[in-house]
Parts: sequence; C-alpha cells; structure tokens
Amino acid sequence: MSKEPPIELFMPPNMLKARVGGRFVGIDMAAIKRAEAAVADLAPEFSDWISKDVAALKDAFIAYRENPDARRRTLLTAAADELRIAGLNFGFPLISRVTTSLCNLLCHLDLPAPSTLVEAHVSAVQVIAKQRNMLDADDPTANLLAAELENQVRQCLSRSSA
Repeated sequence: MSKEPPIELFMPPNMLKARVGGRFVGIDMAAIKRAEAAVADLAPEFSDWISKDVAALKDAFIAYRENPDARRRTLLTAAADELRIAGLNFGFPLISRVTTSLCNLLCHLDLPAPSTLVEAHVSAVQVIAKQRNMLDADDPTANLLAAELENQVRQCLSRSSA
C-alpha cells in the first residue's frame, strides 16, 4: 500500500485577526472600571426610572381592569416586561421576580387574567419599589410574597389548561 501525501486545505488569511493583532490580548480593565464608574454615577437615577416604570405598570393595569381586551393585555404585558428587564439591569431582583410571575400569567393564560391576581402582582411591585429594605433578594417577607404569587399563577394556569 502506498501512502498518499496528505491533502492540504487552502485556508484564506484571517484578515480580522491580522487587523486586531493576532491572539486575544485580554480585557481592558481600565475600560471596565470606567464603565462601572459611569453606572455608579447613574445609580441615583435608577430608582427614578423604576418609579416611572412602576407607574406605567399601574396605569396599564387600571386600563386592563376596565376592559381586559387583547390590546390592553398586550400593553400590560409590555409594561411588566419592561419593569422585569429594568429590575434585572438596575439591581431590583424582587421586582423582576414578581413581574416575571405576572408575565407568565399574562402570556400563558388564554382567558382574561383574574383581575385580583394581576392587582396583587402590581401592588407587590409597588410595595417592593417603595420599601428599600425589600430590595434585597434575601428578604424573607418579600420572598414569601413572591413565592405565593408564583404559586397562585401556577394554580391559575393549571386550572385553565384542565
């Protein structure tokens, strides 16, 4: 048996690698420090932003309660999702947890969501936003509240699919 020479594949030059300088050189820690400082400078504004999002959620809920049509449900879901994302990004994990539960209710329920359960979520978000000591994800009272809301949503969804 004769050995054939290996087939050489043509590899085009990696132009991006050539422009960047070859190997990955690491993370620019100075840039990260500047970004952290910029975020810290904005921190006082976070609670204002969250407050505006909480007010938007409340307004969307009031409109939904008056007429739980598809359009208002979509607006309520969008307001809850906006607050969920803001909570994650700005250090309000309990608000994110409660709004995630509300989004699950609104997105997975074919019927109009029970107004009392939606209102319980909105009220919980308002309380958590106002109580600075409840911003910590380890707060036992807030965790009990969030767990109960999640449980109520699970029960509601299981009843509707039965």
